[in-house]
Amino acid sequence: MTAVQLVMGREPLPGGPSVFLAGPTPDRSAPVPSWRPEATRILGELWTGRTPLSVLSPESRNGLRADRYGTQVDWETEARTAATAILLWIRRDLRILPGMTTNVAFGLDVTSGRAVLGSPDPADGRCGPGPTAFRTDILAKEVPKQAREMLPAGAGAKGQRLYDWARIDVPNSAHGHHLPIRCKRSTGERVYYRCYSPSQCR
Repeated sequence: MTAVQLVMGREPLPGGPSVFLAGPTPDRSAPVPSWRPEATRILGELWTGRTPLSVLSPESRNGLRADRYGTQVDWETEARTAATAILLWIRRDLRILPGMTTNVAFGLDVTSGRAVLGSPDPADGRCGPGPTAFRTDILAKEVPKQAREMLPAGAGAKGQRLYDWARIDVPNSAHGHHLPIRCKRSTGERVYYRCYSPSQCR
């Protein structure tokens, strides 16, 4: 009997034990080998359950992407919710694998009791460089809709002004530096702020 069954993006979700492979996905603009095939192989070698383990990968089979971004997000949300365990593997490299969406996924799943976080040993050189320049608009674009919160910004000439807000930690910075992002709901226009908070905030 096959130890693992690979289920890829937007394919039907089977029953039984499963693990969702969360983490940075290589982008076409900066192609690098995916880490998920190796993870699937290792899980197959280690799995000793009586029934096959379903490995849920958000990557698309044969590179065929979803017709809509929302379709992919809906499948990933359903797969993460159904998974017995969620493996978040973060090979951080802001040049090719920024993994900002993975930060959001970890925040959503960390209290579930099913999340396992891992990363390469920095000594092997696969965690990316030290301080690296990054573009704010690229980081903001990585934040998915479910990680935003709608909040009012006071009354305007046409009534209450509503914006979508999100906050991400500034990569490679000292503790307490954050990047709040305000998005205008009608146009998608984004405004960025760099803030420092000496104490923890949500």
